[in-house]
Amino acid sequence: MSAASLGSATGSRVDSAAKHTMACKVDTRYFKGTIENFEDCDNVLKGSRDKYAMQKDEIVMNTSKRLHAASGHTAYPLVITTLGDLNQSITRYLREIYGSPSATQFIDRSSKDFKDQFARDIPPERNADKKVFEVVAAAMPEFRCQGVALGQAFASHLTGDTVVTVLVGGMMTVMNGHFEMFAGTCRARPRMRILLASPP
Repeated sequence: MSAASLGSATGSRVDSAAKHTMACKVDTRYFKGTIENFEDCDNVLKGSRDKYAMQKDEIVMNTSKRLHAASGHTAYPLVITTLGDLNQSITRYLREIYGSPSATQFIDRSSKDFKDQFARDIPPERNADKKVFEVVAAAMPEFRCQGVALGQAFASHLTGDTVVTVLVGGMMTVMNGHFEMFAGTCRARPRMRILLASPP
């Protein structure tokens, strides 16, 4: 019992016996694409190691599939737990896509035509913002839930390990965060521990 965590000792942390885990790699390419100073992106990732790091118990998003570009092949699924440095236009663009009320609208807004129309609607006085938007949006991934991080990983290989184990099937307790979450009819308050079940 000496090695048990506070959650395990108090019975507030729950881990299911049946688990399925997978090794995943932090998507360094994604972060490099969101940094406006493209020439210095390696030093930015190295200097801001904690800003882009994946921490234990964070919800992990898969970024292997690109929205508009060729996805390519990787040894590990590419994942992130933070969106990094996104300007205002990209943030509004993602809200438009993932705020779609239906699957049909999501598919329509995920198209290259919608991206091009969105870029045309950016005012001329924000021409520099428009150029950044076109570069970043062209390589934007399709975000899908991967699971829960079981360890820590970094965006740059210069600051630490970039590969982490992710729980993709089973149950464990995670922190809810600074927002309310509704699971069925049970209402969880902010910062309350909740039981999360990820798909098999």
